[in-house]
Amino acid sequence: MKNIYPLSVLILLSMLWTGCQKHVPQKQTALKDVSTYATKHFSIDYPITFKAKYSKDEGYFTSPDGTVTFYAYSVNKPSGKNHYMKVKPSEKKLSSNSEKKDVKGAYYDYQFSGWGTFKAKNNSYYRAYTAKKKCNTKGKDFYGNCRFEIFGIRYKNEEAYRRYRDDFMLFKHSIGEC
Repeated sequence: MKNIYPLSVLILLSMLWTGCQKHVPQKQTALKDVSTYATKHFSIDYPITFKAKYSKDEGYFTSPDGTVTFYAYSVNKPSGKNHYMKVKPSEKKLSSNSEKKDVKGAYYDYQFSGWGTFKAKNNSYYRAYTAKKKCNTKGKDFYGNCRFEIFGIRYKNEEAYRRYRDDFMLFKHSIGEC
C-alpha cells in the first residue's frame, strides 16, 4: 500500500487534458463497443459493459466488476463549484493543487485548473480528479462566461486502476462539446 500515493500523483498527471473537443491521442485507438452519454453541454463515450448512472450535467460509469467508476461533468456557467472536488467526511485528502493562468485563446481569456486525490478512511477506495475552468471576461464567446469540466476516477486498488487505466484515458479523451 505504500506505493499508492506515488501512483495517485501519476494518475493525476496522466488525467490532465489539453482541450474539450473530441479527440483520441495518437498512440491510442478509440474505445470499442461503446455507448454514448450526452447532455446539452457535452457527450462522452464509455465502455458498453459499464453501468451508467447520470443526472443533468454529470455521469458515473462503473465497471462490470464494480472496482472502478469513471466520472464526467461539464457545464457552461460561471460558478465552477462541484461536489466531486470536495473531500467527503469519510475520506482523507492525499494531495491537491490548483492554479489560475491568464490565457489568451480564441474564446477564453483566463483558465483555472486543479486536481486532487482522496483515500477512503476505511481504505476501501481511492479517488482522483482533474478540473478545468475556462472563462471569457469580455463576454464575447458563444458559451456564456465560463466552461467548467471535471474528470474523475474512483478505484478499489492499484490493480483495478491498472486494469482500467487505458479505458479511462480513452473515456476522458472522447468528450465532445454539444
